[in-house]
Amino acid sequence: YVALTRAKRRLVLSGTWREVPELRTAARANSFADLAESGLPAEFGVDARRHAQESRTEFVCGGLPVQLAIRDDAARPAKHAVQRDATRLARARADAERLGSLAPAADARAARPRVATASSGLDGVIDRQALPAARAPSALSRAESRTVGILVHAALELAPDFDAALARLDATLARRNTPTSVANEARTLLGAVRGSAIGDRFRAIASSIVARELPLVAPTTGDTGPIDGWVGAADLVYRDGAAWVVVDFKTESVAGRDPHEAAAGHAHQLGLYARGLRGALGLAELPRREVWFLRDGMVAVLDGDADAAG
Repeated sequence: YVALTRAKRRLVLSGTWREVPELRTAARANSFADLAESGLPAEFGVDARRHAQESRTEFVCGGLPVQLAIRDDAARPAKHAVQRDATRLARARADAERLGSLAPAADARAARPRVATASSGLDGVIDRQALPAARAPSALSRAESRTVGILVHAALELAPDFDAALARLDATLARRNTPTSVANEARTLLGAVRGSAIGDRFRAIASSIVARELPLVAPTTGDTGPIDGWVGAADLVYRDGAAWVVVDFKTESVAGRDPHEAAAGHAHQLGLYARGLRGALGLAELPRREVWFLRDGMVAVLDGDADAAG
């Protein structure tokens, strides 16, 4: 189907003709193989044989340019007995067994939900986390902290309109019986971003934002082959003049560390995003990689080679 409908200049059909071909119309062909073998226009086989007898390999049939590839069966070398390579057979069996062992894990990965924006899954996020009763903000569990991050990421899809971002956050919290500690922490974090250097950065690049929560897929460098890969979503992609920039938001605290040192721990993730974006857009240069520490209002630019970081 693809060949028959996508050919731009010429369509090459490879096959054999019977000595007395049964020429039929395309409507009578039962399959694509049948169509290629005997479903050609009746005049095609006649013209092909006539031109072949005249040693002409290029002609026009019904307005269609045709080029024949003539094979002289008499000149073909005699067939030899096939020799089986025991080593190759053993390797093929081992590869098949290994592929079979990897298949269950591949099925499990394939069953995961497709990557989407943070806001698309908000309705179920609180329920999925099975959050316990409210705690003090300083004692959030890992599940609670992750929920805070999802809530804030979703709200920041509307930045730099922080009024709209807060309204989205409040609407989400109102739909769910969210623990007070989680709700307060999410509101506090969003407010901190609004009044920080990151809020200023959002306002400065508002007209240069290209994408938010951009789904990206990148191949792995391991030996799992085509059944595995990296799947994620870049929090923000924007243009800085001629440069492309990919950003990852982090809700963790720098905790007195140098922000560039703290950002180095995320180099692998952002390297994958940068390479995926470069490949998707055909960019000559890798996008710049930035980590925005929302809680501290700090922006760290990752240095070094993103290809090496991956």
